[in-house]
Amino acid sequence: MTKAVKIFSLALVLLLACATVLTACDDGQTPSNDGGNPPAHTHTFGEWETITAATCIAAGEQKRVCSCGETETEAIAATGEHDYDSGEVTTAPGCTTEGVMTYTCSVCDRSYTEAIPAAGHQYEIINFGGLADTCSVCGAARQE
Repeated sequence: MTKAVKIFSLALVLLLACATVLTACDDGQTPSNDGGNPPAHTHTFGEWETITAATCIAAGEQKRVCSCGETETEAIAATGEHDYDSGEVTTAPGCTTEGVMTYTCSVCDRSYTEAIPAAGHQYEIINFGGLADTCSVCGAARQE
């Protein structure tokens, strides 16, 4: 074998080895035949994971991760659903005046009120079945 044939054979073996390595490895860094741009990676994202839960007035956030490590985040809309307590009497009803019941959200402190009907006068039964002349709560005279 001549020296030129040996050099040509060695060059051919090296060229084939490089071509095999370059085509076998697709790590997204290998240039493609379209002008030097790496081949496109198609993300395969996992399930959404809540980072911050949404509340009645505040948006939350969720994320998911691709198998390549890329992350994607997305807002979770505020629910708009308040968590109201069982209510508190903030103004007791009188005999002739309504009272007020207040309900407050445990998350954002938003509140709303409802009227409590007036209780009406309390005339007690006195000896021998008659009614008292005045209300035992407010002292108002009984109207006949």
